[in-house]
Amino acid sequence: MAVPILHVLEATTGGTRRHLVDLVMHLDPDRFDVAVACATRRDPGMVADLERMRAAGADVHIVDMVRSIDPLHDASAARRLRGLMRARPYQIVHTHSSKAGMLGRYAAYREGVPCLVHSPHVFAFQMQGPAALAAFYAACERWAARFTHHIVCVSQAEMQAARARRICDPDQLVLIENGIDAGQYVDVARGTFRNELDLPAEARLIGVIGRLCPQKGQLDLVAAAHDIRERHPAAHFVFVGSGPDERRIKQVIARRGWEACFHFVPTHDDMPRVYADLDIVVQPSRWEGMPYAPLEAMAAGRAVVATRTGGVPDMIVDGESGVLVSVGDPPGLAQSITALLADPARTEALGAAARARVQEHYTLKRMVSQIEALYTGCLEPSSSA
Repeated sequence: MAVPILHVLEATTGGTRRHLVDLVMHLDPDRFDVAVACATRRDPGMVADLERMRAAGADVHIVDMVRSIDPLHDASAARRLRGLMRARPYQIVHTHSSKAGMLGRYAAYREGVPCLVHSPHVFAFQMQGPAALAAFYAACERWAARFTHHIVCVSQAEMQAARARRICDPDQLVLIENGIDAGQYVDVARGTFRNELDLPAEARLIGVIGRLCPQKGQLDLVAAAHDIRERHPAAHFVFVGSGPDERRIKQVIARRGWEACFHFVPTHDDMPRVYADLDIVVQPSRWEGMPYAPLEAMAAGRAVVATRTGGVPDMIVDGESGVLVSVGDPPGLAQSITALLADPARTEALGAAARARVQEHYTLKRMVSQIEALYTGCLEPSSSA
């Protein structure tokens, strides 16, 4: 008989959303009867993903959760989650990110769910902000960890952060890194995305994939653009994604008169074609868990220049399968990118090594099988919080 499991998510953007959708769509339906309790406030487009999951057999519930601390909303969401858990005897509740992690674990604990699993996808205290706020978030995590069986970290850095803050007993921490379907990025024809941007064949295209927000550090690449263009006048930059920093980024670009070499694509329905036409992919993030864009770029055989943050140094071996730079270092970004643009052979070799690394270590099949094994072990009689 399939084990009933409920996933809870409020943070319906970026990699956390991608992780949930991949997991729900690929868990073995003969072993796990999957339900989802999810908010849609952050991105109404999440409704389409919920319909995909429903069509695949998941039992889908929309629960109105908010990102900020809001006692009235939070209490209402917790009551709604408890009602769902009371109506059906879930054996496992798996929460994702901070707000759903607090509300979902509290509800599951109060309703006596046998197994509680939490995936931080970057702890809130790891994000840039005041020290007092980070301490408060860490205290909240310690409280919730008291009735959590397993905390699934996507990177060594996330595990180290949990240990450093003494969030839980080290035995509660489990490392399961993100994985992707790498095959879809292999042997993709080049040229169509460049044609969409109306770029000449000689243009060198540098891409940044992800939400336009302070976390992702796109302004650091803008700051590096002058040095890059001085050495490589054919360099163009494309941001694939949208977000709250879009206006600010465009204003900085306009003040410098660089509109002709910066391109903005809010979304694209064929990302393998996008990666196929990028010469270099840049991930200038300020903080991360285990981001998907570098994994996709590596699977596509692209050279990646990324900051040393979160799980990025786990996936990229500096100088072997990509290039790592310090966080908040535009000159370092410029130097690394210009060096690759000047050395096509090295760029190609890094891309080939990156593809091999993803195919060996970061597959979706591996990620799902490890999580399935965790679920099974959590329900064994010897398993305890």
